[in-house]
Amino acid sequence: MGESTMSVSKHLVVFGAAEWLLASEKRSLARFTVVDRAYCYDNYATNRPERLLLMEYADPSLPDMIAAIHREDPFHGALLMSDDALIVGATIAAALGLECASAEATAQLKDKSLMRTALQSEKSDAVEFERVHSLDGIAAFADRVEYPIIVKPTNSVGSYLVKKIENLHDAKRYWEDNWQGKGQAILAEKFIEGTHFGILTFSFSGRLLIIGIVRIFHDPAIGHGSWVSIGQYVPGEVTQAQRSAIAATLSRALSTLGIEDGPCWTEIRINGESIKIVESQNRLPGGFIPQLIRHSTGIDVHNLLIEWGLRERGSGDEKVVRAAEALESMHSTGSGAAIRFYTPQPGRVMRVTFPEPRPDAILRSEIFIQTPGVAPVITRDIDRIGYAIAISDIGKDAYEAASNFVESTKFEYEAMV
Repeated sequence: MGESTMSVSKHLVVFGAAEWLLASEKRSLARFTVVDRAYCYDNYATNRPERLLLMEYADPSLPDMIAAIHREDPFHGALLMSDDALIVGATIAAALGLECASAEATAQLKDKSLMRTALQSEKSDAVEFERVHSLDGIAAFADRVEYPIIVKPTNSVGSYLVKKIENLHDAKRYWEDNWQGKGQAILAEKFIEGTHFGILTFSFSGRLLIIGIVRIFHDPAIGHGSWVSIGQYVPGEVTQAQRSAIAATLSRALSTLGIEDGPCWTEIRINGESIKIVESQNRLPGGFIPQLIRHSTGIDVHNLLIEWGLRERGSGDEKVVRAAEALESMHSTGSGAAIRFYTPQPGRVMRVTFPEPRPDAILRSEIFIQTPGVAPVITRDIDRIGYAIAISDIGKDAYEAASNFVESTKFEYEAMV
């Protein structure tokens, strides 16, 4: 008889959403213990891990449970997938001696005010900011730096309560609707002018490789200024000089923040020669961005993450570096892939009619709500009610095709009485 799977494949613990990871072709190289929330159970109906723990990340019993599994069947590495699981996962991994970003570095990225403080030494990221505790604090900050400003929770997830504030009226509405009487500090930042990009990087002992450059679009007109992405495309168009400058900026910044290894998703704004960091997290990007990169290059970044988690430090690094270099070179020359999200006006939607005939560029589209159903006010990413994905020779053409399809979709609403 051959050796059992347990004796020949390494064991990885994954904190957070792992359904796409388990669907990747490299999934068979490892055995997985996945920690995810109970309401995510259906996500694993098709691709199940060897062990699935459905519980809250803050459950006090989780560290002991993972430690007990580790004693019986040792983990080779830990992978962090979801924002809410990053600090817990990094803390548990450190306690077990598993290679992972430190809990301190992860917390510094998670708390945007700590990130800004750490980056103050980086002249290229000299973004004015302040922790504020009141409407008067927001107004005083805006008077000092001038409107517009961005306000957000210090640990915002999925663009939740991230707003662009144009004037005192906006600030008053934002504070009274969300924070008045709660006694919480929030972060106020000078609005960063420029073109918005998301950068997926992998680092190997401080050596940073750019895996994907994603152009990101916002529309502050939705949701009373909600800073929610309405669409993205790859590859994002930058010059070779800009690409080199991005790599240098992120290499310095991530080193300052204590991130020397593994994946990182960093959003930036480019304005002329200025490159400023909006936010960063030590994980793969969420949403549909990995799928866009796959449509563009044919390469699944989840495969790279699995190989990174399974590598042996030293000799194993070089194999994964070569795979990352191949993806880096392919992404800049890949075909175009884009997504545009549905963010219609709020109300009770009675019927949705898609454009016919469907254009060849549209790969697929989906509406998440059943009709009749409610389209919500857009305040965070999960409020978007659907999407259209398009492909073309270049990214901006794919984005135009997806946008035209979404904007031509008709929503019929319940008549107001």
